Amino acid sequence: MSLTKATYSIISGAPGNILDFGGVMNVSTASVRTANKAAYIAAVAAGIKSLYIPQGTLWVDGDIEHGGINVQGAGKSNTTIVCDGDLFKQSTGGGPGGFFDLSLKNDSVRGKLFKYVGSVDTGFPLFQRVIFNTSTYHIYATAGAIVGLVITDCQFTDASICSRYFESLWVYDESSCYTSFCTLGLWVNGTSTTCSIRGSVFEQNNYEGIKLTNTTTSEIHAFSVDDTHFEVNGKLGSGDVYIATTGAGRIRTIEFDGCGFFSPSVGQPKRVVLLAGGTGNIANVRFSSCSNVGAIPLVTDSSSASFDNTYDALATVYGNVSTTVQVPSNFNGYLGSVFLQGVQGGSSTVQCVVTPLTGTRVAIARTYGSSYNGTADGNDSYLEAVYVLSGNRVRTLFDFNSTLGGGNQGFVATWTGTQIQISNKSGMGANQSGDTEFTFYG
Repeated sequence: MSLTKATYSIISGAPGNILDFGGVMNVSTASVRTANKAAYIAAVAAGIKSLYIPQGTLWVDGDIEHGGINVQGAGKSNTTIVCDGDLFKQSTGGGPGGFFDLSLKNDSVRGKLFKYVGSVDTGFPLFQRVIFNTSTYHIYATAGAIVGLVITDCQFTDASICSRYFESLWVYDESSCYTSFCTLGLWVNGTSTTCSIRGSVFEQNNYEGIKLTNTTTSEIHAFSVDDTHFEVNGKLGSGDVYIATTGAGRIRTIEFDGCGFFSPSVGQPKRVVLLAGGTGNIANVRFSSCSNVGAIPLVTDSSSASFDNTYDALATVYGNVSTTVQVPSNFNGYLGSVFLQGVQGGSSTVQCVVTPLTGTRVAIARTYGSSYNGTADGNDSYLEAVYVLSGNRVRTLFDFNSTLGGGNQGFVATWTGTQIQISNKSGMGANQSGDTEFTFYG
């Protein structure tokens, strides 16, 4: 008796093909979606350890139990699994399996592409070379502590609520991933510990790229971000990274190593926010070999933040907690900062001028604000200019984002020979101005 391909795969342990279990590619009718879900369930029930989805699009009815198998596509841009609403779920721990070389997305109804339900705590699938696309959440977990999740070389885009949401995340490893055009990137709203993000990019997300929050007595600790790029996040009013505890919990041992924070969203100069409210506090926060960290508000009753070989870092206290923040001796020769509000004016009006503090070798000017024309808000504008000085001469000037605003609106930074001058661009109308923060380093 000859064996079917499906039977051979079950007996031999060879990868099975969803077509052998009744799957149909590239057809989106309701009956085919139902049949494709049934084909997946049949493969899992038959004991298949690895299921191959060939090149093309597999439309399925959603809410499929993952089943702890390896789901292998023909390439993350070649194989796509599509459904309305929630796609895959995991209800129990056990054999983790994984998803490899394919794309997951919603069709006309958004939902969660992969969700953890029940009392799950261990045995999670590996995601490798996967594109997560249109959805409300790419990965969603409110059940138990997520322990041992690994994500490698994945792309996350167009999540309307949050790309990756967890209420307790333990031993998380993310590397070489790209998160963009989501409402929010990675959010852990509870305990997080022993988590690592390496070599990734968070760009063009409406709120934070990374958000860690805690309202209970548990901790946010042992969270490291290495060699990761942040750019133009917080477009709807936040920074690149937000780490906060508002209860009795603590923030401990947070490390950023070799990270870059570039082109903050208009009017949002804060790249990293650390907040300890309630009875919580912050300790052992380290930025090493980072660039453009920007304003780092620290609200804490016992803070120990260090900035080793970090370019452009400014520690600021804000909030209703009485505290002292010590600026370490390795703070790149921080000399001080000046904040000036621009005068109202129109085309080419000089907003403000400042003389760098004595001993300044690096001067940074950030101008931001809404371009207000007297009757209505215009385009928001942002300017960042970095001057490297030698005596009274400018040796190097870096100028970022001075053209934002459109219609030649925005700001211009110039060196007068002894001072930094911030002026309106020629397209600015009456009553348009910005506020400038100057920071000086020796």
